[in-house]
This record gives sequence, structure tokens and C-alpha cells, in this order.
Amino acid sequence: MQKYDLEAAVSLDVQHISSYCLSYEKGTPIEKLRRQGRVAVADDDTCAQMYTQMYCHLEDAGFEHYEISNFAIPRYRSHHNSSYWSGTKYLGLGAGAHSYNGRSRQWNIQNLDLYMDGVEKGKTSYKIEHLTERDRYNEMLMLRLRTSEGIDLSALPAAERDRIISDSHRLVDSRGLVLENGRLKIPQERVFVSNDIISALFI
Repeated sequence: MQKYDLEAAVSLDVQHISSYCLSYEKGTPIEKLRRQGRVAVADDDTCAQMYTQMYCHLEDAGFEHYEISNFAIPRYRSHHNSSYWSGTKYLGLGAGAHSYNGRSRQWNIQNLDLYMDGVEKGKTSYKIEHLTERDRYNEMLMLRLRTSEGIDLSALPAAERDRIISDSHRLVDSRGLVLENGRLKIPQERVFVSNDIISALFI
């Protein structure tokens, strides 16, 4: 991302901007070009520099950096995505729809004709993934530490709170994490390496 890209985005008077590092998905034309050496892949240092430039430019333009890849003008955060990051339960209706009840995920068959046929017969086709206690704990860490609010330790069950405080001690000492007003967060200058920080807390 170049400076003129950021200037163009801000000039459009949008309220929300999402930005992700480019990934090369198997089977896509650009992934083929990468394998052929016809696309120059940005190294980690270049990506980090671009990320910092983007953060500074958007912050100066009045955007809040409220999640690793998301920026918004105050009061224009994405309610939809924020519900995922906070672990909110949701119900999905229709073909291909996903649901989450706090302990499992469920998704309906994607084929509309087969889905409708199942509804008429009272036998809706779906798959379900049951989450273990370990799954739920690790996902909570991953999702909430992606946000600027981080983890509100006072809102956690005692066992989870004690585990996080114990496991995060060395990361707080090394400034990989900060503890402010009862919230555990990744400091802005370490956000680009957040995956390493978060995975170090996984059980």
C-alpha cells in the first residue's frame, strides 16, 4: 500500500476501512504468478513498514484502530464483526448459514435446492463442530487480543483469569502485552507480530 492509496481512500469520506496483508490462495491466478516468479512478494519488514504507515495515516485522519485489520471513524465500528471478536452467540438461517452457541459451531448445507428439500422434509442437512474447553479458551485469547480493548480480566471466570495472569506475566515484562485498568492488550507497536504473542498463550 502506497501513500497515495491511503490518501485516495480517506478522500472518499468512508467511515470504515479494513486492510489485510495479501495472501496467495492455492489455485488463484496470482498464486500461479508467484510460483512462476512473476510477482514480487513483499518481505516481513516491508509489510511492517506499510502497516505502520497505514496506521499513522489513518489515525491522523481521525480513524480508530479498533481491531488489527480494521479502522473506523468513531461510532462506525462494524457491529457484525465485533460480535465475533467478543464471542457473541449468533443464529444463522438459510443455505450455507453458520451458527454459534458458545460451545459449538453449526453450518447448513450450501446447496440451495438440497437445503430447501431438507426443510420440506423436516431433515435440514448441517454439520457441527463441538468445541473443547481448550478450543474455547484459545479462541477467546485469539479473538479478543486482536481488538484494541483486549481482554477484560474482571469479566472472566476465576480459573481463566488466573491462568491468563500467570501465563502472560513474562509477556507483560517484555512489553509484548500491557495490563491497563484490568485489561490485557497488545501494545500498538507490537500489533504486527500479534500472532506470535497470542500463540504463546495458547494451551
